[in-house]
Amino acid sequence: MKKLLLIGLAILLSLSLVTGIALAATPNWSIAHASFDSRVCSGDWAYDTYTERYDRQAPRTYKLYFDNGVFTTVAGQSPNSPCNAARHIHALEKGTFTGYIAFTVAGGTYAPKSCSVDTCTGDSIGQGISAFALLNYGAGAVVTEGIYCFKYVGGDSDTDAGDLMQQAADGVSCSTLGTGNQGDIFA
Repeated sequence: MKKLLLIGLAILLSLSLVTGIALAATPNWSIAHASFDSRVCSGDWAYDTYTERYDRQAPRTYKLYFDNGVFTTVAGQSPNSPCNAARHIHALEKGTFTGYIAFTVAGGTYAPKSCSVDTCTGDSIGQGISAFALLNYGAGAVVTEGIYCFKYVGGDSDTDAGDLMQQAADGVSCSTLGTGNQGDIFA
C-alpha cells in the first residue's frame, strides 16, 4: 500500500512539473497596435488603437481578438454606407469597438513563439494573420480566414441606432443589429 501511495505521489509531482513547464513556456500573443480602418468602398474612415490578441482555440484553430478598441473618425463618406452615398461623417468623432476573426492554419510545423509589432502585424489584418502563422508554423503555413465579427459604438451621450455598426460574416450576429454588415455609425 505504501508503494502504491508513493507511486501515485510521484506521478502527481511529475504531472505538476510538466504542467508548470508548459505554462511557463506559453508565448505572448498580445500586441498593442494602431492602424487606419477602411470603408466598405475605399479609403479610411477612422484611426483605431487596440490590442491584438491571438488565442489558440484548438490545434491549428485560432481567433484574433481586438480588445480595448478606440476609434477616431476621419472626415468623409460613412464607413458602411453604399458607395457614393451622400452619407458623411465628421472628423474627430470618437467611439469604441471590439471584434474577432477566426482562422485556421494548415501546413508547417508548430513551434510557438511570442509576437511583437514587427513579427505579427502587417498593412492589413490578413497580412498580420499570415505573419503570425509564418512565425509559429514556418514557411509552409497556409491560412484560411473564417467567421468575423466587429461591433462599433459611437461615443456620444445618446447611444441610438445611428451610433451602432457591425461588420460580420453572413449568419453571424455580434449585436442587436442582426446578422451580417449592419448599421452606419455617425451617418
